[in-house]
Amino acid sequence: MERLAKGTVADKTTGNTLTLADVAVKKGNLIVVMMAYTKECGTPATVKWGNRELGQRANKVNIGSGLEASMWTVPEVIRNGTKDIVATWNNPTSAKAMMVTVVDGANIVDVSSSRQLDATTDPATGDAETTTVDSTFHIACFASKGPLNDTAGTPGSGHSAGQRIGTSGAPPISNVTIQETYEELTSIGNCRAELTGATERDWASIIIAFKPKP
Repeated sequence: MERLAKGTVADKTTGNTLTLADVAVKKGNLIVVMMAYTKECGTPATVKWGNRELGQRANKVNIGSGLEASMWTVPEVIRNGTKDIVATWNNPTSAKAMMVTVVDGANIVDVSSSRQLDATTDPATGDAETTTVDSTFHIACFASKGPLNDTAGTPGSGHSAGQRIGTSGAPPISNVTIQETYEELTSIGNCRAELTGATERDWASIIIAFKPKP
């Protein structure tokens, strides 16, 4: 399996959509969309790559701040193409951020974990869950109620830092920022991720593991 970063976008203008244009995907790629937004707008009604609708695989709300993180994937085999990824909400929202990664050779979700953490500099995805097959690929999404210029933090638990995107402007808590981390295991192992030394904010964190294709 191979991870490829496909881009990021963030917007603080009140509206019902967020678009990442021209996302190129090849047959065999699994699209993974990670998002953060304020919960009062509700979870996106749809997330689409062109006309292909993605399914939500995990989400977590930080109840105290109203921040929500969610992760979406295309559940079926796709063909080569370059299309926009568009998230659409039923209600307008202001601060929203999205990043897109593809994993080549990945299949369905193996295990998942999510956790909310209030006002912490060391967010994590919760207790480790053990994968049930060899060679899983893990992707974590850390969402914070803060601006992009916050200290990002250092990935732990064997993860590497991936894409990062967020909004900016005063007051700081009017923003959302998301950080991706990832790892590939060559055997059965723990599915967990963490950041240390990040700016103290409200957080919502998600991790999912993908099986290799047979």
